Amino acid sequence: MALHFERAEYARRQAKARAALREQGLDALLVFSQESHYWLTGFDSSECVFFQVGVLTADDRPYVLLTRRPDLAQARLTSVIEDVRLWFDKEGVDPARDLRAILAELGLRGARVGIELNTYGLTPVNWDRVRKALARFCRLEDAFNLIRYLRVIKSPAEHAYVRRAAALCDDALDALLATAKPGVVEGQVGAAMAAAIFRGGGDWASDLGVLGVGERVLLARASAGAQTLGQRDQLTAEYSASVMRYHVCPMRTVAIGASDPR
Repeated sequence: MALHFERAEYARRQAKARAALREQGLDALLVFSQESHYWLTGFDSSECVFFQVGVLTADDRPYVLLTRRPDLAQARLTSVIEDVRLWFDKEGVDPARDLRAILAELGLRGARVGIELNTYGLTPVNWDRVRKALARFCRLEDAFNLIRYLRVIKSPAEHAYVRRAAALCDDALDALLATAKPGVVEGQVGAAMAAAIFRGGGDWASDLGVLGVGERVLLARASAGAQTLGQRDQLTAEYSASVMRYHVCPMRTVAIGASDPR
């Protein structure tokens, strides 16, 4: 298995989450957020646009994952989840009905059930499916912050990954400074930075970085089309290094060529 933490750490996290559920008077949590899946179980998947939900009860029953068939191997390999249920993506299928069947099996009819609403993992279409399928079945309450607040306090093992990511950011900055010269295309700078991160054992980052030069120097989002660094220019880099999904994201500004006396 490709677990990035000891099983005991996942057990501690789930215990904290279950305690938080009981404290809020909730019987279970519907986990739609990818980062919550990852934190609770290790499940590492980027398929957040498809219907994918975890059920964490306030008692000690095992975590249940409902996902598509293509993600079964991902769940088996990257997580501590043992109870994986599948829905098959074909015309007319409503996976929210499968979710309702799981909740019924767990005895949650009429229960207070938290749900993570403020997440990319629950599209409006899927939320509408869940809302209709669970109407008059249980009481849904927004509990997006429940796991999010628990994740704020990092464990020593998490700190180690963050520190490694920070060191890779420094390596990437060294590569930027060595590459960024007048006449160089910004893509060459980005390639040198990415190479430094990957050589150091980093992973793909979860978001595009931003390299801005010339008239794009103040853009806060990535834009298509490579720019060439001028003789007197400014390069703004907002980038990130990721180690086991733990990111460090600095922003640096570099003067290219002679600086303006002002």
